[in-house]
Amino acid sequence: MSRLVFVLALLPLLGCSDQSIHPVLRDAPAEVEQPRDEPVPFDGAFGSALPGDLPEGDDDDAPIDLDGDGFSVDDDCDDDDPAVHPGAVEQCRSRKDEDCAPSTNCDDTCLPEFDYGLCDDVVVTAPAPVLHWSYDDVDGGTLHGDVGLDGALTGAPTFGPGLRGDAATFDGASWIFAGAPLALPGDVFTMATWVRLEAAENPGPYDFLMSNGNGDPAFTGASMFVGGGTPSSLLEGGQGALETMHAGPRICDSGWAHVVVRFDHGTSITSVDGAGEAQAAPFTEIVWGGRTFGVGQDPNNLTRGFTGSLDETKVWAEAVSDADLQGLRDDAICAR
Repeated sequence: MSRLVFVLALLPLLGCSDQSIHPVLRDAPAEVEQPRDEPVPFDGAFGSALPGDLPEGDDDDAPIDLDGDGFSVDDDCDDDDPAVHPGAVEQCRSRKDEDCAPSTNCDDTCLPEFDYGLCDDVVVTAPAPVLHWSYDDVDGGTLHGDVGLDGALTGAPTFGPGLRGDAATFDGASWIFAGAPLALPGDVFTMATWVRLEAAENPGPYDFLMSNGNGDPAFTGASMFVGGGTPSSLLEGGQGALETMHAGPRICDSGWAHVVVRFDHGTSITSVDGAGEAQAAPFTEIVWGGRTFGVGQDPNNLTRGFTGSLDETKVWAEAVSDADLQGLRDDAICAR
């Protein structure tokens, strides 16, 4: 057998064919088109954006308003408190300057302005009084004094919200007497009380706010009274020729005012909210009589009743300084 015949005989055994020797070229499979992602709009979270890509209202230069009250940190005096902003209504008893304007005050006092932003810095340095009636503790017919004597109620004084805690309100036919005079030196003393009134309800001329030792004998003691809306002091030197009265500034209608009578070695002052002029008395010592301390009426003449409200009534056996009186006044306003 020739070599060629032998090779041809082996091909079927090897599984070969002409196609395997000369394979047919097949078409390449068609390319599968992959899905493409749609463009994602820029959301402002990362990177930079072109003008117009930012959502409406996003502006890096927009004013900052931390408390959301509509006023930026540049205009708001307390941008952590939404109740505080320019134009807000001043609230009494808040210890805040709600309207960001120290020159305004809430409407329950006679002070035209008060800086509530200073309330945290108010310090009370006034000496201890010999009498303090806050009108917060009434039991039946007795007013319990915070310091000093208690008082007995006559008529029907009423008690309710005042400048600080409760106040006593008088109708012209009611009063509170202590039952005894305060023991005060003749050369120095200070009387102070918060007052709220309507001038028309106190035509005067002598509607008594407070009195001590006024009478028994005559021409003795010291008193504070109003005629209309004007407060005055009545100071007695023991005889008619030495009786003197010193008027202070007018009290506004319907607002609380701090009224003070101070006597210091012959010089007296009747002040309203710190305003008043010192005047000389024709004597250097008050002569005290035996009539009791009282408020709302003259213990020596029961025709001089007061109509209105009193709060935080205090008496000192010394001449309290202007600075100490201002501290007391500011503290009462801030602590409402």
